[in-house]
Formats: sequence, structure tokens, C-alpha cells
Amino acid sequence: MADGDGNNLIEATKHEAAEFEKMLGILKRKQGAIGKLDTEEIQKIVGEELDELNNIRLAEEKRAAIFKRLALSGSDVNDPRTLAAKLGRENSEDYLKLQAGFKQVYEQVVQLNNITNVVLLHSIAFIRQNIRILTDNGNRKLVDKKA
Repeated sequence: MADGDGNNLIEATKHEAAEFEKMLGILKRKQGAIGKLDTEEIQKIVGEELDELNNIRLAEEKRAAIFKRLALSGSDVNDPRTLAAKLGRENSEDYLKLQAGFKQVYEQVVQLNNITNVVLLHSIAFIRQNIRILTDNGNRKLVDKKA
């Protein structure tokens, strides 16, 4: 294994973690917009979210290519001995620290995404309830199609 591959893996993982940090910020903004029922802002943020998902996908593909080049599997990334053999002791220690931070950010993204989904479901229920109230359970029209 060339020392460069270990450094490349560390840099690729740092890059992917930074992309997840950006996603975390986007999800926080989205949650706020959903809470305010600001549809224009939600649409804008969803566009940003889709762009960031693409950035994350590209970063993951780059990291996966390095894994493949190093003949590392998913279980190897948590095994200090295997990492030390493939990356060298110093790189493996750096990678394990980086991986722990990356995992924490990833879990925050997942948790915030789950919370946002719940907030969104409650917002949808709120809107539906108000529509039912305004239309007297569908008995009254809100919009005259003739106008």
C-alpha cells in the first residue's frame, strides 16, 4: 500500500464528512421553513438538499473507490489491525478518529431527517384539518372554477 492511498482515504473521508455537515445545516433550515409553512423557502431548500445529496453521493463513490483500491471492506474500517496493515499505523489511527467524528455527523443527519419527517407529517395534518374546517368537511367549495 502506498502511503498516498492512506492519505487519499483520509482526505476523501474528511471531504465526505464536510458534505454531511453541509447537509446538516440544510436540514436545520428546512425544518425551520416547514415549521413556518414557508412553501417558497421549502422549495428552495429542497433544491439545495438535492444538490447536496448529489455531492454526498460523489464523495461516497470516491471514498468507495479508494476502499476498493486498498482492498478494504466495510468491516475492515472498524478493525484497527486491518487498517494498520493497509494504511500504516499513523494513518489508521488518524482514520479511526476521523471515522468516529464522521459517524457522529452522519447520525445527526439521520436523526434530524427523521425529526423533519415527523414535523412535515404534522404540518400536513394541520393543513388538512384546516381545509376540512374551511370546507365544512368538503361540503363547501373554496374556489369557484368559473372565476
